Amino acid sequence: MSSEPLSVSIGDAVTSRTFHFEFRSGEERVVLAGRWPKCDIVLEHPGISNSHLELRLLETPHFQLGIRDLSANGTGLQLPSGDILRLAKGKDTPVPDGSLILLPYKVSDKCGKPPASVRRALSVQVAGTPQAPSAGQSQLDKPKKAEGREGQEPEETAKRGDEG
Repeated sequence: MSSEPLSVSIGDAVTSRTFHFEFRSGEERVVLAGRWPKCDIVLEHPGISNSHLELRLLETPHFQLGIRDLSANGTGLQLPSGDILRLAKGKDTPVPDGSLILLPYKVSDKCGKPPASVRRALSVQVAGTPQAPSAGQSQLDKPKKAEGREGQEPEETAKRGDEG
C-alpha cells in the first residue's frame, strides 16, 4: 500500500514558471530554493541567498507543507488571511494552502522602493494529505518518488548532480 502524496505547486509570477513537487510520508525529501543553479527552485534576485529556504513535509501534528528559512535576509509568509509572518531562521513553519512566500524579507531602505515592489512572491498551492505507512510497511517497502509528477521532471527545475 503506498501513501497518498502531498502535491505542491509553487508559482513564480515574475518568470511565469510553476514548479510541481510531491511529498510522501516517511521520505526525507527537501526542496531547496535560492540563487544557486543546482537548487530545485532557482530564483534570480540580489537579495536572495544561494540557499534561501527549504520546503519539506511536516508530520506532526498532522501532515502539512513546511518551510525553513536559511537566509541572511529572511523569508516572509503571507497567509491567506493577509497576515504576514517573518519566519524564524532554521525553524520549520507550516505553510497553509494559498499562502505567498515573500523573499527576501529584509529590504534595504536605500533602494527607495516599497518592500512589496522589491520582494519576490511565490504562490503556494497544496493538494492531498499523505497518510502514514501501515504498521507492516517499512521505509524500504515504500516507493520513492522522483521530482515531478508520476515520473516526470518538474517544470523548469534543475536536477542536482546532472548538470555538466
